[in-house]
Amino acid sequence: LSCLKPFLPLHANGVSYRDKAILLSGAIGDGKSTLTASLLSDGFSLLSDDLAVIRLLRGGFTLEPGIPELRLWPRSLLNIKSQGVKEEVLYPETSKKRIRLDGQCLWHFKNERTDLAGIYILSRKKTGRIYIEGLKEREAFRGILQHLYLPVISDLKIQSRQFEKAAQLVQRVPVKRLVYPSGFSLLPKVREAILEDLKS
Repeated sequence: LSCLKPFLPLHANGVSYRDKAILLSGAIGDGKSTLTASLLSDGFSLLSDDLAVIRLLRGGFTLEPGIPELRLWPRSLLNIKSQGVKEEVLYPETSKKRIRLDGQCLWHFKNERTDLAGIYILSRKKTGRIYIEGLKEREAFRGILQHLYLPVISDLKIQSRQFEKAAQLVQRVPVKRLVYPSGFSLLPKVREAILEDLKS
């Protein structure tokens, strides 16, 4: 994907709400999958887990659908409303579980290319308040580059192309930082903050 011209791969989870896609990006441990599961329990649909494939199309950016599954730690499953969600072993070396979003799962998967409405870069703290702040283009660009899903590529043409796409992305799609404290009990308030921001 990194070598294909139309695509920009990002380390992020994609969800759909009212026919618009949003991305939850961040470092390992920032809670992307757990927050995604919480949103799925509240009416959002999954578009992708861990790898978001963004595409520049007709002057705008879209999110390509990924694989209809979500990977979660058992503790997250225990603490999120997940009735009707069946888990299975991902592979023996890890306790992480795979949830297949098939026709029998109460969580929904959207298998359609969807217009990208916004990107939230997650910043999870031990304590503190929940807030969302818009990022200026330079800071947003730096945030996108930090979370590009790229192998080590020495081809300068490919690097230049990806940098150019990232620059176009932050000019056309809002990139914001979502700061929130740890704690499963606080996830409903995080969801509310995202919904309020989407409405505005």
